[in-house]
Amino acid sequence: MQPVLKIQLKIYRIMKKILLVVAACMTIAMGFTSCKVETSEVTVNVTDRDGFPIANREVYYTDMASVIVSGLTPDPSTPITGSDGEELAYGKTDAFGTVTFRFDLAVENLDYYFYVFDEGSRQWRDKTVHLRRGKNAEITFEVNQ
Repeated sequence: MQPVLKIQLKIYRIMKKILLVVAACMTIAMGFTSCKVETSEVTVNVTDRDGFPIANREVYYTDMASVIVSGLTPDPSTPITGSDGEELAYGKTDAFGTVTFRFDLAVENLDYYFYVFDEGSRQWRDKTVHLRRGKNAEITFEVNQ
């Protein structure tokens, strides 16, 4: 064999081994990082003191991870504000005073915070739900209209 061909053959064998090792590492890494994601639902009911449903009431929510991340990495273009100044996601209750939120959880469990404004007392009502992956929860807010 020619010396150049021998060198090319050795390089080819070395590259083949390196590629095999890289492929094995990628397979192992993908096995450890694959996440199990399941959908969980939280049904929120808003009623008055007599138990009648309240329609078109905004129900705001956030989760513990978002609170931590927004606290650690504030937007540099806006001044740092407290939780009162943050914009939260929300949904509106239907004619039956109910709204359902669906969350795709990749973690085992996560705390979610829900807020409803009580117009009668002019205060925010809040409830916390410890939501588990693949499980559903239900909460009820009782407000003064």
